[in-house]
Amino acid sequence: MVRSTPVLTALVALALLPSSAQLADAQTKKKGEAISGTVVSIEKAKTGRSYMLKMKTKSDEIEYDVPLVPRTHLVVSAQGDQGFLKANAHVGGIVTADQNLAEFECSELFVYLGTPPPPQLKLTASAENPSAGEFEMSGKIVELQKGVAQIQCGQQPIKVSYGETTVITVKSTDALLIKEGDVVEIEGTIVKSKQQINANTVTVTSAEPITSREYFAAQGDQKGKSAKTAGTAAKTKKDTAAEGSSKEADPFGVLNKSKTKAKSGGGAATPAIKEAESDPFGVLKNKAKAKAKASGAGTDASEKSKPATKKADKPAKDEPAKAEAN
Repeated sequence: MVRSTPVLTALVALALLPSSAQLADAQTKKKGEAISGTVVSIEKAKTGRSYMLKMKTKSDEIEYDVPLVPRTHLVVSAQGDQGFLKANAHVGGIVTADQNLAEFECSELFVYLGTPPPPQLKLTASAENPSAGEFEMSGKIVELQKGVAQIQCGQQPIKVSYGETTVITVKSTDALLIKEGDVVEIEGTIVKSKQQINANTVTVTSAEPITSREYFAAQGDQKGKSAKTAGTAAKTKKDTAAEGSSKEADPFGVLNKSKTKAKSGGGAATPAIKEAESDPFGVLKNKAKAKAKASGAGTDASEKSKPATKKADKPAKDEPAKAEAN
């Protein structure tokens, strides 16, 4: 019997451990690889909030489909204008403080149209002197004056100065802002058998700037369409409920049929129904006809009118003769 020594056990354990290259491959597969390219087209799915992005990769110039589902982390960056700086807008960027940490300046501001980062004001990793260093800032604009914005990024707002040369960069999560020719950076996995990329993170840099006037106008139109659709749906639901209540009140459609006959000009339809109900077999009607015939009153109205006319004419002609006789 061979006993294993501690040294042998350690060697076996080291042999079973994965190498650093294997660990790196495993982490890459879990995290996904970096894929870059340009947008070919984007279409909204027929149902739900999904989109289908078609892109051409820079490496092999092959087109791939990239499904954008709600769980995909999407960021669309584009150059904007100062019209995006409004009260309650969420902004961020790198700001430089003066010696008293009372006012800050910035050369670029990010405007977050989607989910904003948490409010903060902290030194950057490269800053050494807190009294005149660079800070990472993010927060909400509480007051806006010409060239100065008060931003709530902590317990008290700070004043950030900006000018005409300040770059305004818009960051959104709206896939409708993606256009053909935009640059795409994806973190995901290529599935060559499906000609598809399963993306975890998608970052799109717009090739053209976005103006605040066009953006807010489009947002207003979209809200108007949503409200109109909701109103139409509510009206349809109300009509359906009314129709259902009328069906419950008249399950066999008897009342509706009588209304239809009355509208069509059949005003005598209701008495006819009552007469049929009172004399279903016509017995009373036949007896009445027989009695009238026996009394001499059963002739037709047309036959009565002819003799009456003749008898009325004869006395009219003989009246002069009777008068002479008298």
